[in-house]
Amino acid sequence: MEGHAIEARGLVRVFKKGPRAVDGIDLDVASGEIYGFLGPNGAGKSTTVLMLTTLLPPTEGTARVGGFDVVREGPQVRSTIGAALQEAALDPLLTGREHLRLQASLQGLPKDVRRARADELLTRVGLTEAADRKVRGYSGGMKRRLDLALALVHSPRILFLDEPTTGLDIQSRTALWEEVARLARDDGVTVFLTTQYLEEADVLADRVGIIDHGKIVAEGTPAELKATVGRPTVEAVPADPADRERASSTTSSSPRPAVRSRERPRRRTNARAAGWRWSRPNERRLDGAHQGAEAAALPAPGAGLSSFVDQVYVLARRSVVRTLRQPANVIGPLVFPMMLLAVNSGGLQAETKLPGFPTTSFVAFALAVPFMQGALFATMNAGTDLARDIQTGFLSRLSLTPMRRLAVLGGQLGGVVTLGLLQAIVYLSVGIAVGVHIESGVPGSRSRSSSRSRSARSAPLQRCAPAPARPCRASSRSSSSSCSSRR
Repeated sequence: MEGHAIEARGLVRVFKKGPRAVDGIDLDVASGEIYGFLGPNGAGKSTTVLMLTTLLPPTEGTARVGGFDVVREGPQVRSTIGAALQEAALDPLLTGREHLRLQASLQGLPKDVRRARADELLTRVGLTEAADRKVRGYSGGMKRRLDLALALVHSPRILFLDEPTTGLDIQSRTALWEEVARLARDDGVTVFLTTQYLEEADVLADRVGIIDHGKIVAEGTPAELKATVGRPTVEAVPADPADRERASSTTSSSPRPAVRSRERPRRRTNARAAGWRWSRPNERRLDGAHQGAEAAALPAPGAGLSSFVDQVYVLARRSVVRTLRQPANVIGPLVFPMMLLAVNSGGLQAETKLPGFPTTSFVAFALAVPFMQGALFATMNAGTDLARDIQTGFLSRLSLTPMRRLAVLGGQLGGVVTLGLLQAIVYLSVGIAVGVHIESGVPGSRSRSSSRSRSARSAPLQRCAPAPARPCRASSRSSSSSCSSRR
């Protein structure tokens, strides 16, 4: 099967207590080909894409993408492919530019390339003016365009598009068709396109596979498939009803003309009017063999310690940025612990007079409580953000990159620690402002005066009672002096 970018044999996926979503399909997609995967809702299209992109393990069968096994060589597969899944999984609190830089970092692009690559793709998909706006203000078409740009960050050899035009207006849809066709024609990218629209498969695909109830029921070029389901007809209606019988006899007696199949001209649109601006890349087209050799020569992304540290850093930065852009997640952890401290300090100040209380200021005694409460709030917010990423599919997008899975946990932990340090600075500043005396200077050292004062406070007070006077008789001068000295 040389020259095939995607191969599958007997691919099966069975969900627990569910049907066989994919029931033993075989696929062969050539390098540089646009393969249309057509079928109704629930036919198994998206499940197939999830297996081919390593997001879902197959129950049975084997599949190779870019020459790598999807089960045993997942990181290599993810470094070869780009994917825009059925839902545009984007972070509403990040800007379009921040999305692209995050994706470039996780894909292992050099730092000096990330900014230029992000700007290039923003220009290509027509999002330059909206690049620094938060994604929650984007329209559906803008989100789809950004989703496609994210899939193209690392110049993948194979591109998976799962129903990319669903919900788009006709201009955005046609502009997307043109870009997909250009990727295959000029860049040699293999495109695996799932769709529900016959027209879309007819316009774009070199070959089409039709899936229904988990099985491929038909496969071939659009012209071949159309020829199997019908033939072109011509309906002639005479202008004069009296000529209807004569026209009928004429058509029935004449031999059937040979029908010459002619490819329907592809629809074109003004891409600039749809908001898209792409430039022809100056990269030469590579065939499958050259692409495979070039990929093999590149170092595996995310393999070194420096890559792992970089992944943790960018994910921690995203966590901090998300939190700072949500006022409720900033005000709560800062204000609530300080209010609680103020209330307790005012009501429990009398407790400092109890015997054995370590200090005379309740604020100094309870200042450690906001630190613990702030850490708890930060941890809860991080857990909520992680759950939201799982629910919205953003974590699946991150999983499509060759990053280490541990980097996600490290990024969340790094964000919590960073926010905890910022909160600690605020708590200490407030404590010093209200008169809390911090006895330690440089961490780990203690001032001498503080040590002496603490030792003096902790040392037990010793009081000497005067000795009872004893009568003594001075028999001599020496005894008299000693007696007086004892007194």
